[in-house]
Amino acid sequence: MKKIYSVVLAIIIVIGFTSCEEDYWETTTFDYEMPYVDWDGNFEISSTIYLRDLNIGHRTSDIIEIETLNSWIELDGDLRVGDLIRLYDITINGETLRLNYRASIGPRPDDDRFFTNDRAYKDFIYQAMKLLNRNGRIDVIIRGYSDMSVGRLYVVLGNNLDVRLRD
Repeated sequence: MKKIYSVVLAIIIVIGFTSCEEDYWETTTFDYEMPYVDWDGNFEISSTIYLRDLNIGHRTSDIIEIETLNSWIELDGDLRVGDLIRLYDITINGETLRLNYRASIGPRPDDDRFFTNDRAYKDFIYQAMKLLNRNGRIDVIIRGYSDMSVGRLYVVLGNNLDVRLRD
């Protein structure tokens, strides 16, 4: 009888300690700046994004899941009125999404500098964040065209994310 009580007590203790880990969600903004473009004409920029680039203040081993809330592309840099930028496509780990985004910079500071609320792009990035979480990295290539009067063009991949962490 003492053996049964000992076994039951051991099971209760094991279950009690294993349930101490808590999962919780943290909302964060992840803006990744691709390498700059400083020439006119067709361009291809590429970079590798690592899970540690999320910079959420936790070890990457604490990340259980990543959910994409919103995704957008921002054009930044030395943009002037009349500059023309086109983004043809984005490739992540060999999968390509045709973008066909066109920006003709107007007189207001935010004219045509953001590409948001594109369902296909958001779904594409959602899958990319799943890959990032699973593999720890993703390779990103953006192809486009730049007709800028001067300076550099920065392409920023913006994301609002919910990250599920284990404490």
